[in-house]
Amino acid sequence: MINTELNTSYFYYFGELNKFGANNLIILTSQKILNGCNHIYLCVSSKGGCNFSALTLYNYLKNTPVKVTTHNIGLVESAANILFLAAEERIASSNSRFMIHGSKTKFPPETKFTTEELLESANSLQNDLQLFSGIISSALQCSIELVEPWHKTSKFFSPREAIEHKIISRIEEFSLPIDKEFIGINNDPPK
Repeated sequence: MINTELNTSYFYYFGELNKFGANNLIILTSQKILNGCNHIYLCVSSKGGCNFSALTLYNYLKNTPVKVTTHNIGLVESAANILFLAAEERIASSNSRFMIHGSKTKFPPETKFTTEELLESANSLQNDLQLFSGIISSALQCSIELVEPWHKTSKFFSPREAIEHKIISRIEEFSLPIDKEFIGINNDPPK
């Protein structure tokens, strides 16, 4: 007989998506999976951050051998949407929101670029846009043509609108079971 009972581990990711947080989330969830966890429950509140960290976490969570649930407990914006959409079950609290927009990049002050370097950055942003449009349209089961305009301006979604667009399946407040640990993902650089 197959055991279908879920052994859930609860995590929260609060703040900027970056390589430190992505690395910590992968390490901590991997350890829990090795110790018998078969359900990752990830609460998210993030205004976004690094595209490559979001894509790495998307590919990791999408392909873990366990059930993954994401729960928006505040804001899920920008690259954080890619992380959020990796789950097979997606939930939002009633006082939350989503925002999708185009990719951006930062340059250090007084940095000088050749034409080729600027073109490479522009091509990278365009590639991110195409890649993320494909991920979003696949997760929402809609056309890329519907998603692409959201990248040109900031598109906001209330929880009700998120249900209509299949970003989430339901609105529900998060409540940590009394007997469970809530593991925070540290996204600060090592000191």
